[in-house]
Amino acid sequence: MAHKKQKLCLGVNDTLLFTDSNVLKEKIDEYFLECDSRMLIKTVDGKKIKINYPRPYTLEGLAVHIGLTTVALLKLSRSGAYSHFHNILKWARQCIAARHIEEALMSRYNANMVKFLLVNHESYVERQELAAVTPVSMMVTTSSTSDKKPDDKDDND
Repeated sequence: MAHKKQKLCLGVNDTLLFTDSNVLKEKIDEYFLECDSRMLIKTVDGKKIKINYPRPYTLEGLAVHIGLTTVALLKLSRSGAYSHFHNILKWARQCIAARHIEEALMSRYNANMVKFLLVNHESYVERQELAAVTPVSMMVTTSSTSDKKPDDKDDND
């Protein structure tokens, strides 16, 4: 059986965005390279110098760069409808999440913001600790005590 080539079409008029998953991969790599190679011009002692100042990776920035909405990017990367594109987008999301975590660990990114992004975009769940509960002991009897009055004593007493 011949492999049918998938095309990624989205938008109001099903606009053709990508006919090949390699083109999508190239656009994603281009986005990451643009983020990594951003330069900042700073004046030090009256001289202007260029400093490498990487732009943070974001799903929103990636979506804009490749021509999708953030919602469309998330849906495509979570569903297997376009399997060739799904795997590439899933990989891109993992690269973004990895960068966020690494930068937060090195205190370059705000840890609370990274947590927010991971919970909302990547479905991370904060681990919940359960409080220790003191066990309750119960004694269950099989005899009926409803016939006894409080003043009645058992024959065994």
